Amino acid sequence: MSHFTKTIAACAVALMSCTLAANAYADDGQSDGHWQHHQQNQPRHHDGILHDLLKIHAELNLTASQEQLWQAALAAGKTEHEQQRAAFQQARPELKALMQAPILDLRALQAEHEKIATQAHQDHAQVMEAWLKVYDSFDATQKKLVSTTLKDKWQQHQRFAEHWDKTHAPAAQAQ
Repeated sequence: MSHFTKTIAACAVALMSCTLAANAYADDGQSDGHWQHHQQNQPRHHDGILHDLLKIHAELNLTASQEQLWQAALAAGKTEHEQQRAAFQQARPELKALMQAPILDLRALQAEHEKIATQAHQDHAQVMEAWLKVYDSFDATQKKLVSTTLKDKWQQHQRFAEHWDKTHAPAAQAQ
């Protein structure tokens, strides 16, 4: 099998896997509860930065204006999540139709992916801007608390990455 054929096959498998996984995790009303936190508008990433910020929310002793910015950022995040979900639900029938074709149209799949990803990126940028406004409103003590929390999270990710590299790198090199 040529390198080009292998590349095309890998792309097709990756696109199909992503599409099928997204379809499987989309809310079809028949969920087994595994993804129930999405339906309850809870934070999507149990160990993510938002989760860590929510844990220190009380310690930050926010002023009224800071609390308004905080709530606006949370609302922006919720809106982003709902918009992404709606965009995928809107694209789902087209993706399903594309995946059922006898011969996959990789260009059409890529175009649909790019359309969704571009909108998601724009929505995410708005949410990030809202959180940066919150951070900009903090005093030195609040910024120190947030910085320490984020640095701790970064170190946790670094330890995980190092562990992953040690346990999985030899297997990847053997292939």
